[in-house]
Amino acid sequence: MKGNTVIGTNPSVVDSTIQTDADSKAHFNNINLNLNLRHQFAQKGRGVNFDLDYGLYEATWNEWFTQQFFKNISEIAYKPSQVIWFPWNQKNQIQSIKSDYMHPFKNGTLEIGIQIRNTQMNIDFEYQQKVGNIWQINPLRSFNYDYVETVKAAYFNYNGKKNKLTYQTGLRYEHSLVNVKTWQFNNSSEQNYGNLFPSLSVQYAYNKKQSVTFSYTQRITRPTFTQLNERPIFFNLYRQTIGNAYLKPTLTSSVEIGLNINQQLLFSVGYRINRNDITLVPTLQDNITYYKSQNFNKSSTTFFDVVFAKNLTPWWNTNTGLQYFYVHNDFRNLRELSGSNSRSLYLRTNNVFSLKNGIKLELNGFYYPPFESGAFRVLDLKKIDIGLQKSIFQKKGDLRINITDIFNTLTTRYLFFADGIVGDENVKSESRFIRLSFLYRFGNNYLKVKDKKSGIERENNRIEK
Repeated sequence: MKGNTVIGTNPSVVDSTIQTDADSKAHFNNINLNLNLRHQFAQKGRGVNFDLDYGLYEATWNEWFTQQFFKNISEIAYKPSQVIWFPWNQKNQIQSIKSDYMHPFKNGTLEIGIQIRNTQMNIDFEYQQKVGNIWQINPLRSFNYDYVETVKAAYFNYNGKKNKLTYQTGLRYEHSLVNVKTWQFNNSSEQNYGNLFPSLSVQYAYNKKQSVTFSYTQRITRPTFTQLNERPIFFNLYRQTIGNAYLKPTLTSSVEIGLNINQQLLFSVGYRINRNDITLVPTLQDNITYYKSQNFNKSSTTFFDVVFAKNLTPWWNTNTGLQYFYVHNDFRNLRELSGSNSRSLYLRTNNVFSLKNGIKLELNGFYYPPFESGAFRVLDLKKIDIGLQKSIFQKKGDLRINITDIFNTLTTRYLFFADGIVGDENVKSESRFIRLSFLYRFGNNYLKVKDKKSGIERENNRIEK
């Protein structure tokens, strides 16, 4: 990977250029184990489940960065190159014990359950710089810390139906204990808290084609392990992004009302508030701008969504949506940021065309106009994917070819600020891929397999694959 940083008082006056060459190697070792026991009572729908889950995720990384310094936009160096090496390891272990009991009633089903989940993460990171031909460790930028999170939960859900009314209500209590210890500096921190999370959803069907829905939920979103990892993501000598091992989870309350017309047109409007939301906060230290993940007071989002889903012709099916949203960020606890408001749209479309000889053509895309996000203004994002699928071997097999980002337009572009410094960055990752796959189905194609979620699935989603 290569990157160029242009430094100057304005885009037309360039003082110097930093060229960054990056290379990395990684080794991953992942294991997932699940033991499931199920007992079904004589009464239909009455049963008990027991799940024991274990997950191990290990990553060993080596990252090298070479910084070259040139006058203005020329290739005349004004000081020697700087070479940096980041050897680091991350190990995540997740254990879960979960039990559920289901009991049917005349108009619904009650489910109650308990769960104990333990998550452990160890990060061992070294910051080394090459001086002459010798690698020297910087002890102030190297670290080793342990993150241990234990969650105990109890919950119930009741799903019912009466005439044209379908409803679900539930309540979940979670007690969380989080301990973080940084060994180099003998720092430790503890979070000990409990939360109740109620939920309610109601659907009233006027007839088979029209219905109205209402939902209210409260939930918790814990930081991803990337956000908790304090290793620097190195853009250049003066611009780095780091995580924060002491982040708190985000608590979300949301309400939404929806209207479904003819099973083709869906309107929904909603409001969502996130407390202890997470953003990147700029801090200037030793001429380096660090963007560190931090909790802030709260953010609120008001949104309106419309989705059109229909077979436009016997051979063309579309599912197209447009969302408008308004976001208000309350940064009162962060002196580096001021409150911000943002309005934007999100357009997506998924289309399937049924061609001759059992061939299907898929055309998907999205467009995201510019929007504000904390210290950043993210410019527009856009992408179009295309794919072909052919059923073979009497529909037991599928042959597929997909091209993602066919026009290679997915580029992250944003403006940022920090203590009087204004930056303009373009980040282009490889997004155009050609994938050829073959799927063959053995056994009975009509056998229904229950979709069962493991007790550590939500934790798996916190790991960057």
